[in-house]
Amino acid sequence: MPEPRRSLSVSLVAALTLSAAAAQEPTPAAPRSVAPFGAQVECRVLHDQDGAAAARRTLWVAYHDDAGPLRDHAQLLADLMLKHREAGVAIGVLLPTEAATRLAAQHPGFVVASCDAELQPDVALVVGCHGVDDAQWSTTSLDGAIDLLAMLDGDTQAFTEAEGTLQNLLGNVADGTGDFGPWVEQCLKSWPHSGRARACAALYRWWCKGDVAGAAQLVDEGLKALADDPVATTTFVDLVQRGDRFDPEVAKKLAMAMAPAAAAAPDGRFTQLVYLRALLRAGQDRLAGRLAATLPKKLDQRPYELLVLAETLTDLSAGAMYAEVAERAVQRAETLGADAQWVVAARHKCLTRAGRPEEAARLMAQHRGTNTSVSTLNNDCWYMMVRPDTMGRFDTYALAQADEMWRQDGDGMSAGNKDTVALAFFLNGRIERAIELQSAAAQANGNDPEYVGRLTRYRNTLAAQQARAAAGK
Repeated sequence: MPEPRRSLSVSLVAALTLSAAAAQEPTPAAPRSVAPFGAQVECRVLHDQDGAAAARRTLWVAYHDDAGPLRDHAQLLADLMLKHREAGVAIGVLLPTEAATRLAAQHPGFVVASCDAELQPDVALVVGCHGVDDAQWSTTSLDGAIDLLAMLDGDTQAFTEAEGTLQNLLGNVADGTGDFGPWVEQCLKSWPHSGRARACAALYRWWCKGDVAGAAQLVDEGLKALADDPVATTTFVDLVQRGDRFDPEVAKKLAMAMAPAAAAAPDGRFTQLVYLRALLRAGQDRLAGRLAATLPKKLDQRPYELLVLAETLTDLSAGAMYAEVAERAVQRAETLGADAQWVVAARHKCLTRAGRPEEAARLMAQHRGTNTSVSTLNNDCWYMMVRPDTMGRFDTYALAQADEMWRQDGDGMSAGNKDTVALAFFLNGRIERAIELQSAAAQANGNDPEYVGRLTRYRNTLAAQQARAAAGK
């Protein structure tokens, strides 16, 4: 555990992306303008839908361009338009004029309007409009869009609070710094169709309570609840499969659930990267290989996604076969100005999986420089493991920092630091050693419930592994 603990409030900006929405001929209609951002910004409809002009509510989604997150959302948006049209709800997409013109020519199953107001790159901005412009809400994710539509008739403050509560829970649940049970239940009540909320429920059981069987049951419930929403499913699978890697049955279920979501967004960068990890975890090597071969070119100008590709390809010990492709992706990302820590972490994972431990050790020594105090190493290690954006991505990096902590302090390490090192050992498969360290940490810290929760997870995971081995599975 870090010293001191810091509260996390990490926005999950799912880099969601234009799937092939079923082509639909445009409905002839008189040209019209809309003002989803208020009267000061007028947007022109380039592609309309039956009933959209008379809809009592419109959910507008703004994008920077037609080559990014929209590619993940298109099928969901078309489905929402079709399902809610009879209830007087329309779905619209706002794009800069050039991109809006291209999309309108494809006749998607939702309204398309040109909007040249400045839009933040690669972030979906959801704007709920009562009539024209008398209410606006914003979020950075379309996860939970079904629940969002249900809130359109509610008050904006309630939505803002529900969104903030969910984002804060996601940013803290793996950190395990409190009893998140009531918080989880509150988010599930507000967001029953959200991948983030459903994932938080499972993560809470794994990371805070050590309830391996209970988490597996919540995975089943989450997949069932989200089955009709490819965006929520992808968000859920991404978080859950990065949150725990030890149950092969869960891995298989996640891969199966991702197949239709991936088919709905064949050009969606985020979806395809999540699907790739799911295939690799489920042992679907042939399908994973085919998908992996298509992604470097698609992601060439995207430094963040290139690093995710690299760490995904080397996610398992068998990742050595992809090490060369992964390293090229890291090099390209670095050239494009990717985050320096992510570059080091991804490169370290590539070197480790390729069986080049000396090079990996030199890389980490150079990265640390003079920042080698145990406190600095502890915080770096801990947050790399528990932050929603890095959780489950760079466990080899965390282990390298943990090993350095142990080299410096050994058995004299504080209980809080032993807690951190134990988690790093556990995530890298050193489960028995993690149990030893966590037992000592818990005893030294008065059997603090947080420490005991993690210890329970380690013990239950080891017991489940032993049971599968005894059964020949």
